[in-house]
Amino acid sequence: MKLTLEVLRLGSTQKPNRGESDEAFLKRTTHISVSGKGIDKMENLKLCKRLTVLYLYDNQIPSINNLEACRNLTRLYLQNNSIEEISGLDCGLNRLELLHLGGNKISRVAGLEHLPSLRQLHLDKQKLDPGVSVELDASTMERLAPTLTDLTLSENTLASIAPLTSLTELERLDLGNTNVINVDEMSTLVLCCPKLTSFNIAGCPIGPRDYIMLRQKLILAGPALVSLNDKEITDNERVYVQNMAQARSRRQSLASTSSKLGEKSDQLDFQCKWDQKEGEVPLPHLPPYASQYRDMILHQLAVADSERTTTARAAEK
Repeated sequence: MKLTLEVLRLGSTQKPNRGESDEAFLKRTTHISVSGKGIDKMENLKLCKRLTVLYLYDNQIPSINNLEACRNLTRLYLQNNSIEEISGLDCGLNRLELLHLGGNKISRVAGLEHLPSLRQLHLDKQKLDPGVSVELDASTMERLAPTLTDLTLSENTLASIAPLTSLTELERLDLGNTNVINVDEMSTLVLCCPKLTSFNIAGCPIGPRDYIMLRQKLILAGPALVSLNDKEITDNERVYVQNMAQARSRRQSLASTSSKLGEKSDQLDFQCKWDQKEGEVPLPHLPPYASQYRDMILHQLAVADSERTTTARAAEK
């Protein structure tokens, strides 16, 4: 089916006045929905200068074009088409806030640099050949960073999630059923997105034990997180995770201190053996866990050294 003026008129949510021509009506219409009609080309939109919402999902559209006149567009729905490349959006769509491109054939996310108001971007379920991954262009993510708050990339094979770290205004991120498994990468991502409140990684190939550790790491990395995999992060859970982290930090600190004291005790033990004369009872070395005996042992060493000096001088006389 062609996207004719009549099809556009019938797809409008408004009603034409009696005797009003298609051209006059389309010049004032604001919402058009032409979905599931087998449309294979975006055309005849040059009259739709007041259009704010356009639904063209579930069609056969291979490319985005002919939107030059639609500069008032705020929402564009093109999911479940045959789009392979994001293009045709550099035509003054300065008010576009929502772009839905899920269920297409897009392998590289680029071509969004000229959308200064974009807040929501949906790129889930790309229909790609086996072995082909969705690549996120780093410069594109950087250009979207000031405005993008909601991103959906679920049910894709992603080449890398590193470019997402530039999205500092992101509030909701859906990576469910993707191939993401790197715990450190996800922790870094959450840390770089301080406003992130909702994060979904359900269905990623992460084992149950690794997931428990990952959940704790993400809670620590994201102070603004309130939901993880659609499961609420309660105040009690956050306090528990923080307490666990503090306890772990204390154990590591104690282990580090004990290790240093152990090195010191080895040095003291070596000194005792070096100075020990035949028949003398060696002084005890410092156990690495007994830091409370440090001063006493050092004092004993000093006394022993003084006594040896005094004995040596008496012998000389």
